[in-house]
Amino acid sequence: MILLIAAGRKAVFGTSGRSLSLARQIDRAYIRLSLAKLKWTMARPGETRENLTQYDTTGRMTEVHTDQGLALVTGSIRNGGISRQTIENVARRMRSTALFKAFNIVLLTPSSRKGHHHAHGEAAYLTLKTILPVNPAYPAVKRIKQLPAARIMPDNEPYLAGEAWKSDPKFSELPDLTKMILQLNRRERIDHAVQSLECDGALTTAQLKRYYGLSLNDIVSRPYVETILRPTHGDQATEPAVTFVTATRKMANLDDTVLAHRVGTGEMRHQMGVFSEERHWKAEERELLKFEEPDAYYYDENGQIHAIEFDTGSYTANVIDDKLSTFQDRGFTSIHWGVTTSTRKVNLTDKIRHRLGSDVLLCEWWK
Repeated sequence: MILLIAAGRKAVFGTSGRSLSLARQIDRAYIRLSLAKLKWTMARPGETRENLTQYDTTGRMTEVHTDQGLALVTGSIRNGGISRQTIENVARRMRSTALFKAFNIVLLTPSSRKGHHHAHGEAAYLTLKTILPVNPAYPAVKRIKQLPAARIMPDNEPYLAGEAWKSDPKFSELPDLTKMILQLNRRERIDHAVQSLECDGALTTAQLKRYYGLSLNDIVSRPYVETILRPTHGDQATEPAVTFVTATRKMANLDDTVLAHRVGTGEMRHQMGVFSEERHWKAEERELLKFEEPDAYYYDENGQIHAIEFDTGSYTANVIDDKLSTFQDRGFTSIHWGVTTSTRKVNLTDKIRHRLGSDVLLCEWWK
């Protein structure tokens, strides 16, 4: 796939707007290739009398001529394919209309197991079809890669040594815990990074460098994922290339946006100077949290519990107010809020600082 990021779109089209994320582009490519393999064709605008796309409020379904007739089709290859939650969302939106208007919905997925049991209950109008197009002319590309089991360590020296760094503003603003770790030898810094990985579930190479003075080459036997994503909701101009190192392969299999949320929450822990031990910090492991659940819990030295919430910019003012009220009603000692842009930090500081336990944190975890 050739993908134009913001600078490329601006050069070609004169604007960086109206674009889809890499993750969504991958799903679109999967749908195109699947339709070609199935020999199904997309209906042209105005071609059909039924115009089924009028019933799709998401804009993600396509009217397609299938071997069973005209249908609305969409699909996903990310995160193992169509999930039960996706099927439930489609059923809630489309079931009554599809049955009343007598049309079919087809969801394309690479998995022969995931979601199929749940889809069976919607079989009157919905088909979950397993399809994985493969082009033998190209070698298979793996999203998840594995770091080697052994590394040659170039040295075992501290990252920060002597006294000169203490007058450098770049280092003086770091949390005390980070300063302490950076003065350790390489082996000890690796131990701290691995412990952090177990605590947060994932780290970026930028965080490895900033908080541990390490590179990807220092970590062994862990899965990693290289991708391009948008760390801030609605910001189409910021699309950094990111490498996530994960604690487990199960974690690496999660969607890029979930990994970004995990490292964003972890960035808050690093900035707050909290040790990566379960008695101090516990990140929620579920992909989709209930509204009243924070992204992580911070346990201070007195045993009191603090709520941690990482905000990528998708929360409306009402959602933020509801979350803060819910956390306060649950009796957390304090609430800590992290964001991904300086503009949102300024705006939220004005509006909610009096309800928080600290300043709004700017968490640009990809830098």
